[in-house]
Amino acid sequence: MNEIRERQRKGRDENKAEAALSAAEELLLDMVDLVIAGGGETAWDELIARARAIASFQPQDLVELLEMKGLTLSRQNKLKEALASLRLALAEAETSADLFAGRVRRDIASLEGRTPGGRAVA
Repeated sequence: MNEIRERQRKGRDENKAEAALSAAEELLLDMVDLVIAGGGETAWDELIARARAIASFQPQDLVELLEMKGLTLSRQNKLKEALASLRLALAEAETSADLFAGRVRRDIASLEGRTPGGRAVA
């Protein structure tokens, strides 16, 4: 990740437009950083707010962002918060990116299987 960011900085310094990432691409790079670092809920919420403010951010990318937040929180054993994020991802998918809905449903089912009493944690 550091190498990618260094290339971006160097490209900007040299005014190489082709080296620059778009705002949406930068956001996805930040998402990968959060997944790797195991970012907390506040960092994810800030990233999601940025995504909603970017006009060029695609609906499927927002679904993926919410899904990655949920999966990252589940790895931190924050199951209630993870399920909440995955359910938001599903709601987004069902309205604007239906191709992702099945995958998010499977994520939810898998996570509910890890929780005491299944849906009771939500």
